[in-house]
Amino acid sequence: VYHGYPEEGVNGIIEGYWDNSFQTPSEFNGLKAEDPVFWTGSADILEKYYKNNGTKIGFGQCWVFAGVLLSMLRALGIPSRPITVALSGLALDNDLTIDYELKEGELELLDEKNRLWLYHAWVQASMQRLDMGTRYAGWQEVDPTYAKGPVSHRSIHESEINSTDLAYFYAAVNADEAVWKNGTLLEISTKYVGTHIVTPNVTENEEIFITRSYKPEEGTNEERMHYLKAARSLGVEALFSKQRQERSIIKNKVEDYVLINPIEPVPIGDTLSFVITMKNPTLETQVLRLSLRVNSIFNNKRVAHLITNRTTTHSINSEQNELRDIKGHTSIGFLQ
Repeated sequence: VYHGYPEEGVNGIIEGYWDNSFQTPSEFNGLKAEDPVFWTGSADILEKYYKNNGTKIGFGQCWVFAGVLLSMLRALGIPSRPITVALSGLALDNDLTIDYELKEGELELLDEKNRLWLYHAWVQASMQRLDMGTRYAGWQEVDPTYAKGPVSHRSIHESEINSTDLAYFYAAVNADEAVWKNGTLLEISTKYVGTHIVTPNVTENEEIFITRSYKPEEGTNEERMHYLKAARSLGVEALFSKQRQERSIIKNKVEDYVLINPIEPVPIGDTLSFVITMKNPTLETQVLRLSLRVNSIFNNKRVAHLITNRTTTHSINSEQNELRDIKGHTSIGFLQ
């Protein structure tokens, strides 16, 4: 199982590749390579690896690594299941935070290694933990993509985060996102990482939602205390608490003024259209300068193509709400 980890220096089974799928190399290690999306099952991967005398083959991404490890564990008789996390955090510096810098109206990652995946997959395997005691037996988290785990699921549930691997998994399901400008904390988002965590139902063709088995409901005080306990376990500062103190004198934040209404799915080829609600709760006319940038992105949130980029100015009278219908000048074409 260890050799399934794609670490440097380990002769793993399959190489990772996250660049543009239209540019996937046709060969790797002298063998014909496959784009990660074209594999039809772990058996094909393991068979190709075996027939080529243990030569690492190409290529995989998180769901491929998870599928291969899952097949291996089940073949060994270890109960296991795949885990998929929507909006999964990646914070490799153990601070449970994904940091962005605001530059000229755009957000840039402070560290390219730390990011938000649109989704990420790993494996849970049921094991005893003779090294930790029966309290931590049962489901263990194992991520072959980043060679993390196994760590006890109970440790995450109880917010007992005392190792690098536990910090990795906790950030994956409950990291905060912080926006900085010239070293000053501007804003922090606490409820958008790990929005849905699912595993397949073995008896029906549907998923089982298991988010609450990792953390309390987002937006609750219980969830914030859960995060605070994890941060303190690692000896790091919980930025949301610091920000709350620094901003206690501010009456209105940006989200109190501007709201982008929920957008329905847009078919390929149709015009992107959405409504922005702007309100002015003050006693004076306010001028809002809105910068709108829409990109198509890959599942690691790396920008694929610019769809539209514009700036508009709006004057809102005192104690008035306004709705503005904005349509993209460019229709959505084929998004990679």
